[in-house]
Amino acid sequence: MRPLLSSGVETIGGALCCLYAIQGAPFAVQHLTGLVRYQFGVRGRSLGPLQPSRTRSEWTTLIADVLDRELGMSQEFRAHSERTYVFAHAIARARPGLAPKDHQGRVDDEVLYAACLLHDAGLFDEHRARCFAIVGADLVRRTADGSGIGLERAEAAALAVAGHVDVRPRTPFASLLRSASLADVIGYLTWDIDPVALRMACKAESRHGFTAAAERVWAQEVERFPYGRAAFARRPGGMVTLMRLNPLDRSSGRVSTHEVLPRGKGGTA
Repeated sequence: MRPLLSSGVETIGGALCCLYAIQGAPFAVQHLTGLVRYQFGVRGRSLGPLQPSRTRSEWTTLIADVLDRELGMSQEFRAHSERTYVFAHAIARARPGLAPKDHQGRVDDEVLYAACLLHDAGLFDEHRARCFAIVGADLVRRTADGSGIGLERAEAAALAVAGHVDVRPRTPFASLLRSASLADVIGYLTWDIDPVALRMACKAESRHGFTAAAERVWAQEVERFPYGRAAFARRPGGMVTLMRLNPLDRSSGRVSTHEVLPRGKGGTA
């Protein structure tokens, strides 16, 4: 039997995971407290009709092709990316300083949608030798370059994808993407997001099988990079436990048809 921390790499990796766990403790406390509030009926305030556009463009069409043909992203994760986009819009309406903006000061839907589509794409690159978020950022840049997207807009999306798994995201956009993704993965901010947006996202894109798929893919990521950010998140009381506490998996609220955004309407799927 090998002794604990038997190499320098393991010692450094173990120390980093401990550091990440300490940094992530306030987030875990906030989340668990929020889940308790949710169970007692606390919900976000209604912000009126939510109509994210899922911009169809050369860029998002190319991204969809990469996801389907090159990476073979699972249906569960494609649906997760679509729900993440709806949640990002809902969060951005309540916290407008987080979203990327176009030249008219409105939410840049194309950039936001591209980042949501690609934020987990790296998990499906079987030949990568780096963290999935970094691979996803490279995919943002590659697809943007192939579509003639401006460097500034592409880099904003790339930095958001690269940083959405950071304990402390470095840009407002990365913080938005992290919050929106975690809203779907663990139910983060469910107590603060417009409940219509929660129901509408889960009605338009079924959550069936997602939690099991996420646990499986996350375990594969940890095995590939035992001292990466995914490994830190799987520490006791970490990501997998929080996935199983997600209130969205137990919600059964009905949504009227006018609240649902069909996946094909104005989208890439």
